[in-house]
Amino acid sequence: MSLGGIDAVAIIAAPATRDMSSVMALQTSRVLVVILVGPVLARFLCHHAPVVDLAVPGENDPAID
Repeated sequence: MSLGGIDAVAIIAAPATRDMSSVMALQTSRVLVVILVGPVLARFLCHHAPVVDLAVPGENDPAID
């Protein structure tokens, strides 16, 4: 197994196409984009996500104690 399944794509594409260099270039660029954009997108979504209060009403409430 390789990162992003590049070896699997190569095995599947080999009998189907003559232009393996373009298939491998496309798949390699796809993996690089996911590696570079993924963390930035995750960080952006975490910082801009709405804050949800999951506290149960009445639990650990000093006004009730």
